[in-house]
Amino acid sequence: MAQLYIDLNTLLELVDREIKKVEIIVQVPEIADSNTQESATSIVRVGEFVSHAGVVGIPLSTLSSLLEYVLPLIINTDSADRVKYDQLTRVAVLLCCNNTQAWNARKKMFSSTLDKQSAVYSELMLTDILLASRKGSNSSTVWYHRRWVLQQAFLIKQSRGDTSSECDLWEFYTREQIIIRVALDAHPRNYFAVVHRSWVFDTFLKKSEPTVVGCDLAELRRRFWNNEIKLIIDDNYYQNQINDSGLQYYAYRVLKSICRVAKYSETEVCLTRVNSALDQLLSSNKFAISHLMPESSALWYFRAMLAEIQCETLQSSEHVQFVQLETHWAQEQQSSQRSAKYIKSLSHLQTIL
Repeated sequence: MAQLYIDLNTLLELVDREIKKVEIIVQVPEIADSNTQESATSIVRVGEFVSHAGVVGIPLSTLSSLLEYVLPLIINTDSADRVKYDQLTRVAVLLCCNNTQAWNARKKMFSSTLDKQSAVYSELMLTDILLASRKGSNSSTVWYHRRWVLQQAFLIKQSRGDTSSECDLWEFYTREQIIIRVALDAHPRNYFAVVHRSWVFDTFLKKSEPTVVGCDLAELRRRFWNNEIKLIIDDNYYQNQINDSGLQYYAYRVLKSICRVAKYSETEVCLTRVNSALDQLLSSNKFAISHLMPESSALWYFRAMLAEIQCETLQSSEHVQFVQLETHWAQEQQSSQRSAKYIKSLSHLQTIL
């Protein structure tokens, strides 16, 4: 067991700067003998473990032995021995991304370090690797640790008297969008990635408030709103996941917030752009219901949410006309049960708006 741990650590150190993700594999693939430069440089193997093109493969057969060896060592190792403690806890979370014992140990190590900036970078890189993997991308524990680290980063700035500058906030926002997309590619229909997306959304808005930063970041917020609309409308991933209720609810939340802002601050977001986005979403949703999945409850619920937002943006006469047209269209659909519920929601909208 000790040799397995030594071999894995050796491999991780050899390819440290190249690691993109770690996957548990059924068996180590056979590596054919070759004198080509590509074969010599792209594949690294140490004992049972292999790395190729930035992906580290850990055989499933070694998992239980490694965990049986590593976890007791974490308990018995003095956290003051930072190098050994870091290696042990890192291996533990790479083997089992939901291991709270190892994550708590890393939090303890983070809290005691003096170089907090380096610690933030190190923890974010570790979660980057895990969130790119099939299992880690759908782990609530990994996402929670990432949010904890990001919150610590904000607290560090605050303790130093720094306010969140425009550059820092935009870097935070764009970096998290990238890792969310990586996680969604690794594990589609990913509830925890959407939860993190909502947290990033809320955090960005909170940190960009003038009362927080001490200045007006209207231009930054305008870029933020425009990017959110673009993601919902233009991103191929979101367009392909038409039946994902998590992404649909997020789109509803974003559009609802944008409409509220647009009513009071045209400097941040243009209401015309919001209406255009709603029209596109309603059109693509109608096509999906009519031609692809007429019985999909997620699509019908999403249409009800979009209709609610649309009614809020329309004048009274336009609102009545929209409800009438939607009711007529719904009555023509094959799914009598789904359409009946949708028509009922339209009647409710007509009553309260």
